[in-house]
Amino acid sequence: MPFQLGAETIDTIIDHLHDDRLALQACSVTCKQWLPSSRYHLFSKVLLSPFNVDKFRKLIETTCYDIASIPWHLTLSEFNAYICWHEGIDITAANEHLRSVSVRLRGVTFLRMERSEGLDSKILSRWSKILELEMVNMSLSGMDDAFQLVHEFPELQMLSMENVSWNSCAISRRDYTQRAQRPSFVLRNMRLEGAAFTDMTNWLLCLSPTPAVRTLHCDSYDPVTSLSRDVLLQSVGHSVYSLHLHLSNRPTGVEGTF
Repeated sequence: MPFQLGAETIDTIIDHLHDDRLALQACSVTCKQWLPSSRYHLFSKVLLSPFNVDKFRKLIETTCYDIASIPWHLTLSEFNAYICWHEGIDITAANEHLRSVSVRLRGVTFLRMERSEGLDSKILSRWSKILELEMVNMSLSGMDDAFQLVHEFPELQMLSMENVSWNSCAISRRDYTQRAQRPSFVLRNMRLEGAAFTDMTNWLLCLSPTPAVRTLHCDSYDPVTSLSRDVLLQSVGHSVYSLHLHLSNRPTGVEGTF
């Protein structure tokens, strides 16, 4: 009689391979007993871009197993008009494919957006269970785009903004200060520069209660952000776990050692 590993032992082995996709793919075809755990780790975190979103759409629409119920961590990358134009991809078609995917991905609670200024906001609003949002390397047309995005997710608990910028602040921040019957979110990571840092700080200070900030990056000598930085630290400095002071704008003659 062939020896069989227990279900808990198999899960433990495959859990150790959670970040090795090649090993997980090999495990998924080893035997039926190894497939469920392997499949979970292969699809629990999904990265979609204009380059692969149509393939993923076809996969979840044609497979006999409900793969779309697995992902909880979703990264949307390079849904950007310029990138798509440069690569010969129709961004409108890419958004349509993503729209079809969004209908099925109902279990997503973590959303990361990278260089994806061309996303249709109506698609994003379908993920109503988002608890954590990361915005990375994005250049928006206005700060209202950023704030509207935050307000798309009523259950949001954690927010990160890294290297995000915008061209104008034509709206009133008061339009986005009310989050009635919504949890107060925490700013996990804030890494902004110039006017974006100031706009974001002023918005945070308008919220009640003011969100805690866990990791804060700021320029030590930037005259544009120095006042906002000081006011923010006076308000929520007690909540900051990690403070990064960048010395790139250090005046001549000032030592840069801390």
